[in-house]
Amino acid sequence: MSEKYKVMVVEDDPLCRERFIKAVDQRDELQFLYGVGSLSEARKKLKQGCPDILVVDIGLPDGSGIELIRECKRNNSKTLCLVVTIYGDENHVLDAMASGASGYLQKDAPLSELGEAIVSILHGGMPISPSIAKALLKHLPVEEEAEDEIDNALTHRETEVLQMIAKGYSRDEIADKLHISLNTVSAHTKNIYSKLEVHSGTSAIYKAQSKGWL
Repeated sequence: MSEKYKVMVVEDDPLCRERFIKAVDQRDELQFLYGVGSLSEARKKLKQGCPDILVVDIGLPDGSGIELIRECKRNNSKTLCLVVTIYGDENHVLDAMASGASGYLQKDAPLSELGEAIVSILHGGMPISPSIAKALLKHLPVEEEAEDEIDNALTHRETEVLQMIAKGYSRDEIADKLHISLNTVSAHTKNIYSKLEVHSGTSAIYKAQSKGWL
């Protein structure tokens, strides 16, 4: 049996914490390690050893989860951090990502998506809720907008590919899950960028979301 990745959950709301733990338990490759509700409790647990993955809220009763991400990264740079929070504003998102977060989801994400997001960062993905992309988009190079409105909606398959990009899946993982070739994934991605007149995944997610295509 292969070794499981250990997950620590830091969330002050008991119901949300149990929900996150359930998302971990549903994945065979993950093992729930600790569940705590404050910054001080989390620090005590981290002294016993850093987990492979830290799932953390930002608004904790005795401080910010972003502080914990920074501390965890200083002590063990191999620990991957996923933020799951109600905060979707630009300052929190950028601060978390700059501190070393590997992904950023809002708490209303479906349970299955939470589990998928945790696993995806293990494989180099960066899961970000589509609504969060707006904050990140402001810090990307400005792309020229065509004067004419884009009329070509995404196909069903292109929408599937873009949804998986939004969840942080790599192109190899998308190909595997959709049972298509890597070249086909690349072709779909190229078509998505062309239709949306963008040059990055984050821009594509935000623009498709704003048009109601995603």
